[in-house]
Amino acid sequence: MDLTIDLISKELFTLRELTRERIDTLTAANKSNLAYLPSTLRQFPIVSSVAVGKKFISPFPQLIIFRATSGLYFDLCDGPKTMMDEARERFEQYGKMLIEARCPRFKVSREQPFGTRKRPLKTPDLLVQDGDKISVVFECKATKLTFQAQYAENQYEAASGAYNQIAKGMSQLWRFFARARNGTYTDMPVAPDAVGVVLTLDSWFALTRQHLPAIRAKAVELCADEPHIIPEDMRDIVFCSIDDLDDLLAVSDEDQTLEVLRKALLPQYEGWELANIRRPAWEEPLERKAYPFHVADVLPLWEEVGGERRQRRQCD
Repeated sequence: MDLTIDLISKELFTLRELTRERIDTLTAANKSNLAYLPSTLRQFPIVSSVAVGKKFISPFPQLIIFRATSGLYFDLCDGPKTMMDEARERFEQYGKMLIEARCPRFKVSREQPFGTRKRPLKTPDLLVQDGDKISVVFECKATKLTFQAQYAENQYEAASGAYNQIAKGMSQLWRFFARARNGTYTDMPVAPDAVGVVLTLDSWFALTRQHLPAIRAKAVELCADEPHIIPEDMRDIVFCSIDDLDDLLAVSDEDQTLEVLRKALLPQYEGWELANIRRPAWEEPLERKAYPFHVADVLPLWEEVGGERRQRRQCD
């Protein structure tokens, strides 16, 4: 508990100093949009004060949950490669579990090897089978933008590595569609109108649609060495976050989900979140299905922490 408090809390005076330093850095040479200055409370949502007996306060308690979930990414992203590999593995597994739990008609397969010994290949991360064919293909990218990149004047320049990961996901989907069409991939029929989806941790992509031409150009460049790829394979791709996908699945059955994914490719829905395509703001709210998992199913430490809490209560 003490380690956690040290990680997510700061003394009031220190927090004020840190906030001033961050704002000064971001506003230097007018490089930041003044309407979007950082909140240090997102990193340190708990404030302590020696002046009042080292008591703690959280001005926005919801930020504690954000810090303990999505906020952990920035503690891990600079860690060992094995740590990020595990995070990516869990992200892909959660995507599979979520789709199958929300839409039991779908069968979801993880990445699979195919090809030959001379040219070994892999499928995208998730293949969604509906009946006797693959209808949706997901490439998962556990990619998040830093605060500075989210609100930079030139987001692509500020986070070219993150955007290039999105372009890589697009190119991987195109390669798979080409290989399915030309018979290199034959394990399961792929529907001619199968939808390709780049699934991300963050919902930032909808805010940066102006960068899609650059992302597409990079994806084309990455596919330059793919033999026999044609424009039909290099189709438009859906971009969505895991939260947006769950919001869609929570109010949709399998047919409605496929319908929304196909609508998302139409020009009139460019930049829309999937949940808003399913239910535009002017329509009545849809009934939301219950979350299909227990917390311990997706947060392994939950039972361990709960066990420690029960032991302390028994000792007390």
